[in-house]
Amino acid sequence: MKGVNVKKIAALAGVALLAGAGIAAADVVYGSTQLVDQNGQPTVKIVVGSMAQVSDGVAAANIAAVIANNAYMTSTLSASVPNDACSVGGSTNATGEGTCAISNKKVTLSVSMPGAIAGAYQFNTLITDTIDKTLANRASTNSEDMYTSTNASDASTVISPLRFGLGDVSKAQLLYRIGGAQYSGFADSMQADPQATSEYAYTEEQNFWVGSSSNAIAYDEGSSYRDVVAKYTVAAYNARFLGNDYGIPVCTGGDRTAGDWTNCANDTNYLTANHRLKINFMGGEWVVSAMTRPTTALASSTAAINGGEIKLAKEAKHDIVNVGGVLDAGTFKVRLADISTATGSDNAHPAIIDVLDSNDVIVGQITVNAGSTYTFVQSGTDASVKIHVYKTAPGFTLNAKWAEIAVYTDEIVLRDGQRYNQVTTTDPNKNFKVSLIWKNRDYAAGDSSQSSTVADSLREIVIYNEQDFTGQKYAAGDSFNFLATDPAYSLTYSGLDLTDTDYEGISVTALSSTDYTVAYTGTDSCTTTGTYTAKLIEVSADGLSFGGSGDLLTISGSSYVVDRFYIDPIGLNGSDDGFLPVGTQNTSLNININATLPKILFRPANSDCYFYKNITTIQTVGAGTNGSQAISASSTVRYDNAGAESEAQGLLFLAKLNQTTPFFETNPSGYQFDLVLQEDAGELNTSSHYPVWIHLPFITNTSAGTFRFKTEDASTSQVYYDGVTAAQAAAFELPLVTERGSQVLDVSTSDAEMQIAKKVGMPTFTFAASDIVVSEGNTADYVLGEGDSETFGGVEVTVSKIEQTVGSCTASTSGGVACTVDTSKAVISPNNAAQVVATQPYTLTSNLVVTDREAPSTGVVIAVGGPLVNTVTADMLSGSTVDFQTDAVVVREIVPSSKIVVAGATAADTLTAAEQFIAGIRRQ
Repeated sequence: MKGVNVKKIAALAGVALLAGAGIAAADVVYGSTQLVDQNGQPTVKIVVGSMAQVSDGVAAANIAAVIANNAYMTSTLSASVPNDACSVGGSTNATGEGTCAISNKKVTLSVSMPGAIAGAYQFNTLITDTIDKTLANRASTNSEDMYTSTNASDASTVISPLRFGLGDVSKAQLLYRIGGAQYSGFADSMQADPQATSEYAYTEEQNFWVGSSSNAIAYDEGSSYRDVVAKYTVAAYNARFLGNDYGIPVCTGGDRTAGDWTNCANDTNYLTANHRLKINFMGGEWVVSAMTRPTTALASSTAAINGGEIKLAKEAKHDIVNVGGVLDAGTFKVRLADISTATGSDNAHPAIIDVLDSNDVIVGQITVNAGSTYTFVQSGTDASVKIHVYKTAPGFTLNAKWAEIAVYTDEIVLRDGQRYNQVTTTDPNKNFKVSLIWKNRDYAAGDSSQSSTVADSLREIVIYNEQDFTGQKYAAGDSFNFLATDPAYSLTYSGLDLTDTDYEGISVTALSSTDYTVAYTGTDSCTTTGTYTAKLIEVSADGLSFGGSGDLLTISGSSYVVDRFYIDPIGLNGSDDGFLPVGTQNTSLNININATLPKILFRPANSDCYFYKNITTIQTVGAGTNGSQAISASSTVRYDNAGAESEAQGLLFLAKLNQTTPFFETNPSGYQFDLVLQEDAGELNTSSHYPVWIHLPFITNTSAGTFRFKTEDASTSQVYYDGVTAAQAAAFELPLVTERGSQVLDVSTSDAEMQIAKKVGMPTFTFAASDIVVSEGNTADYVLGEGDSETFGGVEVTVSKIEQTVGSCTASTSGGVACTVDTSKAVISPNNAAQVVATQPYTLTSNLVVTDREAPSTGVVIAVGGPLVNTVTADMLSGSTVDFQTDAVVVREIVPSSKIVVAGATAADTLTAAEQFIAGIRRQ
């Protein structure tokens, strides 16, 4: 079941914007035939036959998608400064040059946004979270996290569609719902019974559901992944029929008995299945062609029950046909030969139907009862046709005899508790199951004369799959299809929502012995310095990110911000507040941990010396008890990029491990410190900001006289991590991804590399369907000041700077000082350019794909499918030498008539022809 759907991923690439696709105006052609003009308007119609096969429709859709994706022109984001330069006055008799102050600097952005591509919905959660009713809270046991999965009333609340398929278990409760508010393809729709009164109109609600077990969207430490993966438990689709408290009844009145809305004959006008009631199901429009109620009694008007069977069909042709009348079904023709005399105990009058080939030769005669479907297969061939008879009228004359007949392209059987469409155990869709949920429309307790215990109304259709997810893990980019073959939908795990700019690199390095010039008075003055000789540990970042109020980088009331600092984990006791300015003796590193006095050194910008502070408090973390440490701010270095909220402030500090439980197997002289990074992992249940810790242990190697992050090069690279669900820190091999989204990439004997997430990373999922709709673009003006930001279609644009060149101002005896602005410009982040090219899709006002009945007589036409199913293809190839017995794949441009044929001898050949045609499309 796990796989990557290439076509859908290509569509999803444009869900947010078509940004970055800007090119010069050009048209799109195949050969010498124009398909899209310079304004982005398609000039072509794609024609499929009225009796086309499914493969022809797929080929046409693929061609239409490529043309739609190329239907755009370019537009420009322009920056301008609306304010004129100022003039300032000078004193009388002033001489020399003056200055000109420019204030209230603004930039006007004219933004043209391309339209978004519908047909997809994205949602996010947190690492170590559950896909359930409420996302991104790292909770799964609260009422807001679970859907009710008992047989409760669904009249005013949404309850689990799996309450019968799976029962009252967590797998049926921990679900996330994608409905009409999230995905436009699931917008509520009205389905009116065309052959019943207005009472029988239904509001159809569609949803897609996906769930996981608790904390299943998490880092996987297995060697195959070592990344955040998704593990689902179940996925489901459901269609609910509302507008009343019951759903769609089997019968709509007439000859039903008291309270039993299922008791009407197969050929009656009151049977819903004979009304051609249309519903939306799994991305397509279907008609209800059969309904069979559950056999179990239901003595309730509020509860529901599962069971029964329905059939759904797709109609190709439909008509009321008199004797001798014909329906053209493409390969075959269907002719009503007669209506039978009464047969059976119910006196049914089946239709007698002749099946004709394309030469009007009878190849079979069949008898079809009202309310039944017959699949005729021609002997010796694979050719077939599905014929459904809704009603028959026996009459006494030929003119009075008729039958309501439809030709189906597909009909599926949905039986409660069984496989989707009754497929075999070897079919790819074998693990998709059906749950049909019914209610009792007219039950009234205590009134047996007016009540029936028959479940008579279809409330809900549910298709679900749990078995395909057993043991499966989905890495970033992996998707699953729903269904496995001919999927209507797919769900793709896209990985974390962090980009390269959302990370900052941190390096930790054990340095060799070096002399440092230090302000040994413990102040931020370099007036008195000494030489400090030590082997230090350097912690460096990509930017000026370390430091803040009240931390170790605050000296004499001044808080400093630096891009690196140094730790001396040993230090020495001495006369000057524990610091010997003329040198130390720690170069051998042979010292007991309890005899240390660690220090931190740093050098601010433009300083000639290093400043230092004693680290007076060493956190005693033992094995790391989650959430219980009281961190002393004065013995930490603030690191806001890892979290700026006080509840989970980003911090770096030294911690001392309990000597009875060392992380390293060897522990020389009982010495081991941890360099710990505290970061904000985001929400955990009721806590909005929850801290987690990365532990980087280091020891002394007395023989080499060095600090080491692992005992030797051959040792396994690992760190210790104390996460949101951990009782204590545990060892992880690398790379490690934390619950913030930070990455520990490598640890060697002397170096460690990390990428720290500057925001809480969120696993992202994309739900998509096969229909793609391009929405209309828009243009608007925005006036922004320096530093202001605005978000356009999910892209944040910041006016980082407004630059101007001011000419010299000359004071004169006549008074005012004149200021001249030579140039003025605004730049748009992140390119720092005055103009940015963006694309603008063409708004389609008509369908790209039409049937051969609707084909235009002029203009560019692409005919998809062979001459037997497409009359336009037949006209194009009339008199040509094309022979599908020898030319299985045909892609032919007919010049100068601007006509193109894309066809094949078989379904696979037609799809190949479409691929060849798409490969030949180019923009010039």
